Amino acid sequence: CFKCQEYGHYQSSWKGNDLCSKCGHAHLKDASCNPTPYCPNCYGNHPPNSNDCPEKLEYMKAIREQIKNNPIETSAKLINHQQRSYAEVTSSTSYESNTRVYFEKAVEAVQMKFVHNVNETLKPIATTLKSIQDDVKSLNDISTQLYSKHQILENEITKINNCLSNLQTHLPSILQTILNGVVPPTSTLHTQLQSNIDKACALIFKPILTNKKRTSRSHSTTVRKKSSSIRTVTSTNNNDNYTFDSENATLSINDN
Repeated sequence: CFKCQEYGHYQSSWKGNDLCSKCGHAHLKDASCNPTPYCPNCYGNHPPNSNDCPEKLEYMKAIREQIKNNPIETSAKLINHQQRSYAEVTSSTSYESNTRVYFEKAVEAVQMKFVHNVNETLKPIATTLKSIQDDVKSLNDISTQLYSKHQILENEITKINNCLSNLQTHLPSILQTILNGVVPPTSTLHTQLQSNIDKACALIFKPILTNKKRTSRSHSTTVRKKSSSIRTVTSTNNNDNYTFDSENATLSINDN
């Protein structure tokens, strides 16, 4: 019997546990054999299919005696037994092989489906990440451009402030010099023209000074100091005795 590894019956009539033909113990087909072999026929410590088993030797001896005494009948039974046993073994092996192949294919199909589902799930995530990456790059480019334009505007503002400071410093003196050169300081016309010049300077510098104060709050302390330091301009010329207050946008003539 190829199931219990014992002699005297066929495997088709055996209903018990299968024993390993190498170690004589019951275990799964893919498991390792027991290191201590066991023979279910003679209960010895050798494999069941060993040719040195005394029970096997006695069994083979009895079969030879039967063949010797009745060769035709015994040979027919043995041939029939061998054919049926081989067919059963082949059928069992084929079933196990088919089962293994089916199981492997089923596992492979599950794995492929799992991988496919994971890839389908990751596709929109990858697309979103790519879009975010493009947006971040665009924002970085825009930020770089804005910073460059900001630097340019700061430079232009600095130039404008410098021009305003120069204009604020020199325009009253220039106008006063022109007025004194054209009209005598003691005349009534000079007084009227001086009044008109004061009003004109007030109109010119007042909005400039207001915008300048607003701009200076958002710029460096150096710019604020520079704009606030220019408050009064006093002429040192004997003929041009005046003081221009740029903070209040007023021009006054000093009495001798």
